Amino acid sequence: MIEPITLEMDEDDIFTLDNLDFPINNRRKAVRYVREDIDATLEKFRMFGKNLSATSKLLDISTKGALLATSQKFRIGNEVILHLVFDTGRAFSLRGKIIHRVSASEATYGIVFKQFNAELGDYLLDTQSDLVFK
Repeated sequence: MIEPITLEMDEDDIFTLDNLDFPINNRRKAVRYVREDIDATLEKFRMFGKNLSATSKLLDISTKGALLATSQKFRIGNEVILHLVFDTGRAFSLRGKIIHRVSASEATYGIVFKQFNAELGDYLLDTQSDLVFK
């Protein structure tokens, strides 16, 4: 039988998790949105020649990073620009770095953005129609 968790009220927080009997390991620092209305293109810098662009499927996004699937190969540590275009026509270009890769039929890449983008966060929240979070 699973023991219920009791959360204690605190003056500063609605719920405090300090007195739980088990550790909480959540490394996520921002809400991840699952969106179908955003076109994504991943662009990799090249030393010589034209930058490499790859159409990608956006799996989830936050103000700190994104998860994408693409048939193009990237290496962990590659500096990239993620170009996002919403159905409304609003566009964002975000500098980032590939931090992990999961192999599947299409490779899935985790990207961390170089800087926090409050404008993107506000726009994600304002245009969210289906409440799907990760």
